[in-house]
Amino acid sequence: MSDSEDYEDFGSGDESWDELEEDIELDKADSVDAIENLQCLFLSSQLFKSKIEKEAASFASSRKISVSVAKTILMKTKWNTPTASKLLSNSKYGDKLVRSRKSHCDVCDEPNKELYSLLSCNHEFCLDCWRYHTRTRLQQRLDVCCMGHNCEILLTESAVLPLVPGALGKKFEEILFDCMVLSYPGVRFCPGPDCSVIVMALEESCPKRVRCQSCATEFCFQCGLDFHHPTECSTIKVWLQKCSDDSETADYIATKTKDCPMCSSCIEKSGGCNHVICGLCKYEFCWVCSGDWKEHGAQYYECSRFKENPDAVRAELESDTRASLSKYLHYFQRWDNHSRSLKMEKNFQRNLAEIAKSEVQKSNGTWIDWAHLKGAGKVLAQCRYTLKFTYPRAYFMENSKEKMLFEYQQGVLEADCEDLAWKLENARKFSVAELEQASAAAQKSRMTLVKSTSLM
Repeated sequence: MSDSEDYEDFGSGDESWDELEEDIELDKADSVDAIENLQCLFLSSQLFKSKIEKEAASFASSRKISVSVAKTILMKTKWNTPTASKLLSNSKYGDKLVRSRKSHCDVCDEPNKELYSLLSCNHEFCLDCWRYHTRTRLQQRLDVCCMGHNCEILLTESAVLPLVPGALGKKFEEILFDCMVLSYPGVRFCPGPDCSVIVMALEESCPKRVRCQSCATEFCFQCGLDFHHPTECSTIKVWLQKCSDDSETADYIATKTKDCPMCSSCIEKSGGCNHVICGLCKYEFCWVCSGDWKEHGAQYYECSRFKENPDAVRAELESDTRASLSKYLHYFQRWDNHSRSLKMEKNFQRNLAEIAKSEVQKSNGTWIDWAHLKGAGKVLAQCRYTLKFTYPRAYFMENSKEKMLFEYQQGVLEADCEDLAWKLENARKFSVAELEQASAAAQKSRMTLVKSTSLM
């Protein structure tokens, strides 16, 4: 993008920073959208309920069974019709309690009680015992089965609901609906707080990003955690557990300050850029590895890569625990660094908005002429997010050519990301072309890494 015509979709020059289109793409032809984002539908509870009721009714009609029995079987077979048909022929369900006679109840041992039984097994008990049994099973989150000795008949929805009126009955219906959603393939609830939206995948279920249309929560469709490509779901769970372990607390591992490598003065990081200049001695160094910045620019792959101890004698003396902790600290500090930088993104965007506002007030172009700052800011946030989740993957990878390639791509993205961050923090010193070039380079590096890890 080189001139204001490229931003005609943003509207008139009288727009404010916040009104500028947020979905800025540097190269839509090369977008990784299909790799990262899941094609899906967002359904209300009512809409999904009507869908599964229709499927259950169709199955019930073709098999000449009740809808409640159909739903029970379909849930147990994850809505696989052929499997459900086989289960139907090998299982029995109690769909309705019917009054049989007055007699002695074998459970409560009281005489002259109205007894009720399931047509499937004819085990007779009084209504009070049926209710108590049903209520107890539901409170324990267990299937409701017949009380008869060794009887495996399961009570369906239509048999249970008359036995638990009121709040417990309503709770049972809610739990039953949750079970239907959880059992349905390619469907899950949005994990956002107080959000009832149901997400239905339109492609094979996989660990892709979903952004809820209702609450804007972003999550991985497969595991429900924050989107974490290029790290696998099983790996990110182990990593997060490791990070929360009391023996390796974040307070011990990462701090907000570092000593200047030159003069030892205490420095607190206040921005997202890793290019740090000591306020006392003006020494320039990398926040991540503390290396001299002048010698650092072309060696990001060295900064990002964990290096095993090359000294064999020293390695023998170093305990396994200490060596393991050293490796963990290396990756955690870089993970935590990007996490902290991402938390500063709102302030960073406000700073970019202030720059644009100042230039517009000076009649140095319109808001549209400064839209490249917002686009570059979005690219920077995307790059930091991707980089954050490269470190858990690298930590668990075995030493191999695959890991060498991954860490090289990781290092290139780190370099391009920091170059873009530095230029944006000093946006007035750089031309539009220089900022767009830095933004395009960072986006291209991110695309390369995302695409290559999707194929591994």
